[in-house]
Order: sequence, then C-alpha cells, then structure tokens
Amino acid sequence: MDAEKTLHDEIAKLVRKKEALEQQWRELHAETLQAKGYGRQHQQETDDGRRLTRPEGLFQYDRLPGISFFQPNDPERLFRESLRTIDEKSDTIQQPSMPQLLGVRFDVMKQCVHENSNTSAAKNASPRNAFDVPHYIIFRVSDNSFDIYKHTLPNYIPMHSLARQFLQKGGKCTNLRAFLLHTQQSITAYACRRDMVKQIKTQAPKYAEIRADLSCTRVSIVLRNSWRAKIVFRADASTRLLRAVVHIRSSHGWEKAALLEAQLVHEREWLSLLLRAIRRVEETIALQDPSPSP
Repeated sequence: MDAEKTLHDEIAKLVRKKEALEQQWRELHAETLQAKGYGRQHQQETDDGRRLTRPEGLFQYDRLPGISFFQPNDPERLFRESLRTIDEKSDTIQQPSMPQLLGVRFDVMKQCVHENSNTSAAKNASPRNAFDVPHYIIFRVSDNSFDIYKHTLPNYIPMHSLARQFLQKGGKCTNLRAFLLHTQQSITAYACRRDMVKQIKTQAPKYAEIRADLSCTRVSIVLRNSWRAKIVFRADASTRLLRAVVHIRSSHGWEKAALLEAQLVHEREWLSLLLRAIRRVEETIALQDPSPSP
C-alpha cells in the first residue's frame, strides 16, 4: 500500500509540474509575441461610424479574405544543390544558402459590389459565385525579409510601389500584412472598374463608341454626334470618379453638362446616373432618327 501511495504521489507531482511548465510556456510565448508586435489590437472605423477592434500579427495571415498561401516548388533548388562543396579540413559538406519560397494567391469574385443590385445593369453583370483568374506572388523569404521573386500581376497594379512602402525598409519586412491587403484592394478595384465598363457596354446602344485603357481607369463614351463623355477613376483602390467631362450637342454647338459632371464625381451611385443619362440620349436620338440603328 505504501508503494502504491508513493507512486500516486509521484504521478501527482509530475502532473502539477507539467501544468506549471505549460503555464510558464504560454506566458513566455505571449511575451514573445507582444515584444514582436504580434497580437496587438488596433481600432478601425467603419463607414457607418462604428469602431472595430481587430488583432494584428503574422498568425492572422491565414485569415485574410481572398488571400491564401502555399509552398511553391523552387526551380533553382537543383542548381543550388549542385554548388555544394566539401570542406577538406572538417570533411563536411558546405551547403549554399537556400532561401525559402512563399507563394500567395489572390482570388477575386467576378461580380464585384454593385451600386444597385436591382438595376438591369447589375442583372446583366458577371454571373454569381464565379471567380476571376487568380493572381500570384512568389516571395523569397530569408531572415524575416520578403523579396518578390515572381508574380503574375499586371503592370497597372502598383505592386512595386507598395513593396517599397511596406517591405523594403532597412532590408527587413515592416508590414507584410499591409502589403497583401493593399495589393488585394488594388486587384479588387481593377476588377470592379472592369466590371463597370462591361456594364456600360452592355447597357449602351450598339452604335456607342466606348473605349477604355488596360487598367480601366480612363473611359471614353461617344453617342454618335450628340453626346460624349470622359470619366477618370481615382488613383486609390476605389471605384469613385476623380473627374468627369460631359458634352451635349445642341443647336449652339457642344455644351458642357456641368450638373451631370458634378453628380458623377460626388455621387456614390454615379454608374446608375451615367446609365440613365445614356438612355435619355438614346431615346432622344431615336426620336430624331426613327430609322433602325445600324
């Protein structure tokens, strides 16, 4: 009985010691994260004035919306392995430095946020639950630094300027999470602009001349010799307009539509206003020229 009691006491002591060590490890781990800036709380104000408190840190990367991570194959691995040398003094193999690769995938839905989902433009937009072509960035990771190795982003996505802002300060990674979020916002903004241009082309009459640059930031619309407009999107990751120039043909020549220009720039639902203006011009042209459109 004494031996059994002694054994139970020893087991109880080991259990208490294990619990104490686990608690000590948790406290040390929390102090390490706090010292590195992980897990800090920051407040962010939403559009409706509410303030949200969200954690920051590398452990939150796997929860970024529309962003996923993977381990890519290193195409230079075999070449680096061929550079291995043998130290004759120590008779050991000297392995060259082999930085790790980190792959990031950006996914965006084809149908972005529309201004009014009840409009016919929204109904004719891209189908629901359909993803756009994904974009990728491959990083070289070494000593907490992230260097862009390969990517599939087009030139009009400001990836390199964002990298200089968030990744290349003193040769160390300053804020990878901010870089990924800003890059995702730029990709999403481009997809939304492209979708809006598609809506304009869908709703405009067949004889309308609609042109846009590759980034869909500058759009030109001409309706025969009666109406023309040029719109320029903001440079930030948004779908609001920076400038709008609209001219209407009258008996006195071309006249500026100053009120419509101001509404397009300042109104959040500028796309609906533009489509309504195009439909009014289309109706006027149809009254003036009842012949079928070519």
